[in-house]
Amino acid sequence: VQFARLRTHWFWQLVIHGWALLIGLSVLTTWQHHFIDIPTGAMLGLFCLWLWPDVGGTPLRRSGQRSARRMRLALGYALGALLALALAILMRALA
Repeated sequence: VQFARLRTHWFWQLVIHGWALLIGLSVLTTWQHHFIDIPTGAMLGLFCLWLWPDVGGTPLRRSGQRSARRMRLALGYALGALLALALAILMRALA
């Protein structure tokens, strides 16, 4: 995103785009990487752009976020996770 906003001579734009293409192709030519790394990396990049926008604050911090209803829902999820963890430990002990 930062390089897309950069206003330079067309030659440098071509160099930057070529370099980005080489980085993308290197994922497919590296032993530890697979094709799935390309779309998942793009999704992670888009998530980061959404989470930390250039203008305004993060969408996760909004006014009134700590309402009682949301806190009860979060507590319910936490208790469910603890119950699932306890069941997993119990099942492991039985095996």
